[in-house]
Amino acid sequence: MKTLTITIMDSAEITRRAIAAMNGEVQGEIVAFNSAEELFDTLGGGRWALLHALLESDKLSVRELSKKLDREVKAVHRDATKLRDAGIIEAGEDGRGLYCAFDAVHVDATAARLVA
Repeated sequence: MKTLTITIMDSAEITRRAIAAMNGEVQGEIVAFNSAEELFDTLGGGRWALLHALLESDKLSVRELSKKLDREVKAVHRDATKLRDAGIIEAGEDGRGLYCAFDAVHVDATAARLVA
């Protein structure tokens, strides 16, 4: 099973992992955000449902997604663009249809009490 992990990392951790990857260390399939706000802004609204719909299908057009999600085409297009720009979904080679190249998506975010 090919799983994408969506997580929060500071720039130092992103740099460390990039260097490790350049040295041949497998890092896995990860999309990292700088903050929880950025992560939830990307996955919020109707975008999580859009992602789920693509995980259930091979490839769907924006119009097909719009019908499946009972949302306006323009809104689905805007949300799909945000997910595509983040590297979470992709467009077909011919530019038609959207799909998720993963079998599962795992979101890793933790809120914790700050201890002095």
